[in-house]
Amino acid sequence: MEIINRNNSKRIRLADSYFKRLKGLMFIKDIDYGLLIETSISSDIHTCFMRFPVDVYFIKDFLIFDKATLNPWSFYKPCKKADFVLEFKKDDFKIRKEDEILIIRNNQEYLKAFRK
Repeated sequence: MEIINRNNSKRIRLADSYFKRLKGLMFIKDIDYGLLIETSISSDIHTCFMRFPVDVYFIKDFLIFDKATLNPWSFYKPCKKADFVLEFKKDDFKIRKEDEILIIRNNQEYLKAFRK
């Protein structure tokens, strides 16, 4: 999978099962990709057992409605439930206000969102 934003692109992985969502980025020393998490029950996140800070974007109804930068051993609850949570190593992939992102899976559009 790949995320495209203006002239930038970055490889991402999809956490679409219970165990992939549970593990997330825990116990990983470093990453060169983003992680897209499909949420079903809760959008609350933690960075316990993570070794680096992350930028986290919360997506609902094709809008990026919240962003948080979290250090290891932090907790965050967005203002509302998200359909997707997008995580990157801090400052690795910036999504600015007014930006539109496109996520491609198997050469087809998977998710398109806009940041207010």
